[in-house]
Amino acid sequence: MDRGREGGVAGMIMGGRAVVVTGAAGVLGAAMVDAFLADGWAVMAGRHQRDVPPRDGRMRVVPLDVRREADWAAAAAAVREWGVPLGMVIHNAGVPAPGLLARLGAEDWDAAMAVMVRPLWCGTRAMAPLLAEAGGGHVLAVGSHAMRMGGAGQSAYAAAKAAMVGACRALAGELAPDDIRVNVVLPGLLEGPMLDGLSGEERRRRLGSTLLGRPNDPAEVARFAVYLAGTRSVSGQVFALDSRPMAWA
Repeated sequence: MDRGREGGVAGMIMGGRAVVVTGAAGVLGAAMVDAFLADGWAVMAGRHQRDVPPRDGRMRVVPLDVRREADWAAAAAAVREWGVPLGMVIHNAGVPAPGLLARLGAEDWDAAMAVMVRPLWCGTRAMAPLLAEAGGGHVLAVGSHAMRMGGAGQSAYAAAKAAMVGACRALAGELAPDDIRVNVVLPGLLEGPMLDGLSGEERRRRLGSTLLGRPNDPAEVARFAVYLAGTRSVSGQVFALDSRPMAWA
C-alpha cells in the first residue's frame, strides 16, 4: 500500500484491514485489541457495560450489546463508514453463568445462550457481507474447555460453549464460498480475574489439570488470533491454546 496516497485511517493501516472485537473491556478482549493494533490493524472495539479506553486513531469504540440485531447493524454501518476493509470478527463476549442446574433460573440459562450463541447468528450475519466484499476474512469464536469437560455449576456455560462450536463448524461450510474462514479458540485458564477469585486450593487444583502447571497468558492467546488472521487455508477448526491434552480423534 502507498500510504502517501491513502487518506484517513486506511492510510495508517498495514494492509488496510479492520477487526471487530466484542467484549473488549475484558482481559482477553483488551489483549486482542492491543495485539491487533501492534500488528497494524484498525480495531473496532465493542463495549457494553464497561468502558473501553481508546488507544490511538486506528481504534474506535462502539456500543455493542451482542444480543441485539440493531447494535450489530449499527456496528456494521460504522465499519462501512470507516472505510477500512473488514478482515476479522472476534466473538469474545461472554458471561460466566454459574450455578447448579437445579438452582438456575430460566433467565440465567437464556442469558448464557443470548450472550455466547446468539451473536454467532445476528453478528456473523451482519458482518459476513463486509468480509465477503473485502475478498474474504475470518470469524473467530472464543470457546472454552468447559464444552467438553463440564463441571459442577457450569451447565449453562458449558452448553453455550458447546453450541458455539457446533454453530462455527456449520458456518465454516456455509461461508466457505465467500472465502470466510471460521474457527474456535479455547484460551484455557487465563491469568487474571478467572483465577484471582479462587482459593489457593482451588487454584492449585485447576492448574493441576494442565501439563505445565501454569495459567495461560491472554497476550499469547491474542497473538495466536493475529497469526490466524494471516492464514488463508485454516477453517472449521478448534484450537486448544493451553497445555490440557485433547483427544486426537
